[in-house]
Amino acid sequence: MGPNDAELLRVFTRASGAVVGHVTFPYDRAFDAVIECEAGTALHASGAQYAVRIDVIDLSAMHSVVQSAAVAAGFLGDARWPKPAHQFVFGITAPGHACDGHIWRVFASLKVGVRSPDASFADSAIFMITSP
Repeated sequence: MGPNDAELLRVFTRASGAVVGHVTFPYDRAFDAVIECEAGTALHASGAQYAVRIDVIDLSAMHSVVQSAAVAAGFLGDARWPKPAHQFVFGITAPGHACDGHIWRVFASLKVGVRSPDASFADSAIFMITSP
């Protein structure tokens, strides 16, 4: 990545507060989606406008659990994105018993700049909602 670029590097899921990723989550517990982004040093120093969004899809039921939610927005270098490499964490509420055995996936997008924005997106590995 060059100094004038920004990229959404990866999306993964983990137990709330954990460090490493997981691919199974009990239906009675909340968990996190982690979105890793990086902006080149020149772009980050420019204070360009950014927006990070997320979608969470229940592939088993073919419906949105979270639809185009704002994770973060502001200007590069602000308190929400203070350094060129940054992780955003989005909490996902406990899915509930009805989702037991369902397969889900997280999609995230990053847009930096207003005119001719630098945009990228990524999706997580599929994961399963399980019984506790």
